[in-house]
Amino acid sequence: MTPLAPLHTQLQTIRAQRRGARWLRAGATLGIGVLGALAVLFVIDWLFALSVVERLILFTLAFGATGYLFVNQVWPWLARRESEIDVALLIERNSQIDSDLVAALQLESPTSRYGSSAQLADAVVARGASLGQTVDWQHVAHETAHRRALKWFYALALIAVLLAVVYPRHLVVFANRLLLGNRHYPSQTFIAAVQVGTSFVELGQISPAPIRAPYGQPLLFKVDAQGVLPERGEVRLSTVEASAPVNVELTPLADQPGVFVGQFPRLIENVQLQVFLGDDWTEQQTVLAIPLPVINLQVTAEPPEYARGTIAESSADGGPRQLAVIEGSRVAVGIECRNKPLKSAQLTIAGQSYPLQPLDETKKLWQLSSDNTPLANVREGLRYTLDVVDVDGLTLPEPLDGLLRIKTDRPPRVTAAIVTQHVLPTGKPRIVYGAVDDFGVAGLRLLYQVSRESGAVVEESHELPLDGIKPLVQGRYSFDLAPLQLNKGDQVRITLEARDHRGDNPGKVAVSDSLVLTVTDERGVLAAMTETDERTARQMDLIIQRQLGLGEGP
Repeated sequence: MTPLAPLHTQLQTIRAQRRGARWLRAGATLGIGVLGALAVLFVIDWLFALSVVERLILFTLAFGATGYLFVNQVWPWLARRESEIDVALLIERNSQIDSDLVAALQLESPTSRYGSSAQLADAVVARGASLGQTVDWQHVAHETAHRRALKWFYALALIAVLLAVVYPRHLVVFANRLLLGNRHYPSQTFIAAVQVGTSFVELGQISPAPIRAPYGQPLLFKVDAQGVLPERGEVRLSTVEASAPVNVELTPLADQPGVFVGQFPRLIENVQLQVFLGDDWTEQQTVLAIPLPVINLQVTAEPPEYARGTIAESSADGGPRQLAVIEGSRVAVGIECRNKPLKSAQLTIAGQSYPLQPLDETKKLWQLSSDNTPLANVREGLRYTLDVVDVDGLTLPEPLDGLLRIKTDRPPRVTAAIVTQHVLPTGKPRIVYGAVDDFGVAGLRLLYQVSRESGAVVEESHELPLDGIKPLVQGRYSFDLAPLQLNKGDQVRITLEARDHRGDNPGKVAVSDSLVLTVTDERGVLAAMTETDERTARQMDLIIQRQLGLGEGP
């Protein structure tokens, strides 16, 4: 340990203290310059409501002035360096002592004593060591310049904090405008929020995203305001082509203080809007007229198996929104959005919603899975509504509604006729019959009732043969009366019963008008034939007279 070790320690401490003082002064000077520049910017911007371009110019000037201050007043303090020799010289000057400290430091190293007397060098070092113990180091380290700068900086910072506490909204707006936002300084009336349709205007943003509103629909405005509320405001709409803007009046809501509403009848093009309320206003905001989704609804019915391929099936459709289907049909629902992808689609039946699924990556084609829905097996009439949401978040003006009606499967129609009603007990009268049904005749049965002269009644039936299930069945049947052992005076009442085809469900039955056969002998048959011929002759005479115009008055 050398005799000057304590001196070195003191000198290093003083160097550190003086370096800290210089940095504090540099920081305080820079802080004073920045706070001053911000104050000037705020005052000018507050007084003149500068545009973005004007603020950019002013910010450039302020940045240049701050840079000039940094180069000339801040950087010299940061760049300044002091060695132990410099500090020793400062101590000698402030303490009014000879150059013994500097000489001692210079002669401390053996290499620096070249050409000097060793005894003299040791004496100088010893002298420097003794002086180091008597010097007032605090007086040497004392620096008043940085303290003055700090006082000014603290004063300005305190004023800025007090103003921020008293006027916090001004501070928020100023910060927004420093970032080139478009917020306005608080006034008597303050526009807090603006809603256009279902979207909120991004107040104060540098480049706010355009608002997307449905094309051809009314445009609703809702403004939330604070402070002094005027009686009314306005929304100014302008387009590139229009020579004059269109003003929409904003009126206050009686039940919601501070809320103003207005409506533009129909949006048919892109517009720029500005809201004016009291002494506050917003910057221009773009509103894009976005077309609504164009939906093509496709509803198809798959009839039950027994009804496929029939004439009735081809006539079942009554349009995609009014469809008549056969009971038990399976109905498929699909949609196509012609102008844009969809985000979601759902079908609602009896208050229950069933989502549709996209068929491909374009998300323009969607289909409903009929499984686990009432459409899998339609048994009764159904009403449904379809609603969609497109990629722009827009929906249809009104949900598409439709109706599924049950197409009535009418019972079959059947008829029968016979040439004569008077027959012999062993006769074989020929019955001409026909039956028709929408989806096929599944069975024919002959029903007959024998009423004997003695008063006894016997009822019997038997099936008529069919060549498969057909919509139209025609034929002739010779009814052999001999097995019935009939006598003169007996009567036989005949009806034909037809049953239609309904798959696994039981078919419906229809019967023809009754045919009554009277059992007689040969003389009775001849008399009936004669009576029939006379009746036919009279009918022919009447037809001829009508054709010739005979028997008519003048």
